Amino acid sequence: LLGSVMHSLTYVMNEAIMIHEAVPYKANCGISGIVGCSIFLLWQLVYTRSNYEQVVNYPMEEAGTTLTVAATILFAFAFSNFIHSFC
Repeated sequence: LLGSVMHSLTYVMNEAIMIHEAVPYKANCGISGIVGCSIFLLWQLVYTRSNYEQVVNYPMEEAGTTLTVAATILFAFAFSNFIHSFC
């Protein structure tokens, strides 16, 4: 719930910045993306890394998948989003 609230507030903050500040929209989008990726990376390093067995490894074993298959799916998803960003 907290994550959803924080995510929805980014839209409100971006709109407020773009309306009331003299920040170009490309710079605002770039800064928002860098901040969002940094926060997500921090979450990955702090929470997921310390709980890897419980939140990643065990569910993968239970589903019958391997790290290679999961990494391939993740790469394909990231690549399709990369392509989509240009269309």
